[in-house]
Amino acid sequence: MRAGTVRFVRADVGCPLEWIPEETRFAFWKAEVRGRVVDAVLPSFRLEDFPGERCYLASEWQVEEYPPVVLVEHHH
Repeated sequence: MRAGTVRFVRADVGCPLEWIPEETRFAFWKAEVRGRVVDAVLPSFRLEDFPGERCYLASEWQVEEYPPVVLVEHHH
């Protein structure tokens, strides 16, 4: 996020994808995602280990000539 524009999209089972507006992406990151991202090297995770028993699996998607998109999959 420090390197430039990043788009966030939240995926939640049973809901349409939620594109986070560019002007609120930092607030979304700070309030909702930071501290709840599952370490990608872990073979599994427990909701009990995260604040409010909610966490996110994150992946970065890149397409040439477009800003990167960070997909956060909401688990609760």
